[in-house]
Amino acid sequence: MTSYLVDRCQGDGCSGFAQVGSASGITFSDAGLAAGISYSYRVRARDAAGNAGGYSNVAGAMTASAP
Repeated sequence: MTSYLVDRCQGDGCSGFAQVGSASGITFSDAGLAAGISYSYRVRARDAAGNAGGYSNVAGAMTASAP
């Protein structure tokens, strides 16, 4: 494994995922998100030859509301 490809879409149960970045470790920081919105993420591993594996289960997150 060389890296993880990270996809995101907006909302619970959404299906329009788009790749938003990659990570070389187990953490990923996603900047510039709107306040009080839920997002869904999925990842897949990519090896040194550039081959991507299958997608992970979808995980959800919600940003904090604006003060």
